[in-house]
Amino acid sequence: MSETGARILLEGTHNTRDLGGIPTKDGRHIRPGFFLRTDALMHLTPEDVLTLVKDYRPALDVDFRGPAEIRREGEDKAIPGCRKVSLPITWDDSVRKSYPHPEYRIPDPEIQGLYDYLFWISPVGDAHLGMQGSYRDFVRCKKGQEGYAVFLDLVLKEGDKGAVLYHCADGKDRAGVATYLLLSALGVGEEEILKDYLRTQENVKAIKEKRRDYLLNVVHMGDRTDLVDSLALLAGVDESWLKAAMDEVRRMGGIEAYLSKNLNFGPEKQKALRDRCLS
Repeated sequence: MSETGARILLEGTHNTRDLGGIPTKDGRHIRPGFFLRTDALMHLTPEDVLTLVKDYRPALDVDFRGPAEIRREGEDKAIPGCRKVSLPITWDDSVRKSYPHPEYRIPDPEIQGLYDYLFWISPVGDAHLGMQGSYRDFVRCKKGQEGYAVFLDLVLKEGDKGAVLYHCADGKDRAGVATYLLLSALGVGEEEILKDYLRTQENVKAIKEKRRDYLLNVVHMGDRTDLVDSLALLAGVDESWLKAAMDEVRRMGGIEAYLSKNLNFGPEKQKALRDRCLS
């Protein structure tokens, strides 16, 4: 890969990238080909699968989506030699109820689902407030801590067999927090972690514009540009969202305490991971 954090061009995903090359606080770098963060893999083409097998030999496909999401959106495509692992980070959302909100005729079921989701995470439909709260929940709730703890142990115990692919739906929120925790365990500083997190923005730029155009010209939501802005924001990321998770971890004692006590991934495990994955 020619550039740290550059997108791996696959036809069936929009946010796949290698963490290789990211520097640590002690001057080392993550070795390429160990960790691939991505969006969900249900649209991989046969050519995409060949590229992943040839270039990365993935051994694990860790899916942070919940069962209801997977039923709605579809299973990941199978990759030869790659074991699928389901690690839901939040409780099953099949019975979630959103706050009351204005009704619009939204023909696209995916956009309709996002619209309902917006009012599930925020009573007033504010993406910033809703996502900041969600990110805090990812690191605070028992389900999130259990999932992230298993993820880090899998990376340590099985990561030498091949690349670890991991994702949620869009590879930015639950996967973004997973990356924050993984990079912290590898000794990467917050500035570099945020830099990697914000690379998603470039990868989803076209999706945000397409969504905005659809909401304004097909759904005719011009009377509620605040909601249009929030729904467009949900396609990408915002620095304040990951910082909310970081703030919550600090409130719980700091990243070292969180890794050790909440995720059972203390200094000994961190050293073993760093020795294998850093150069």
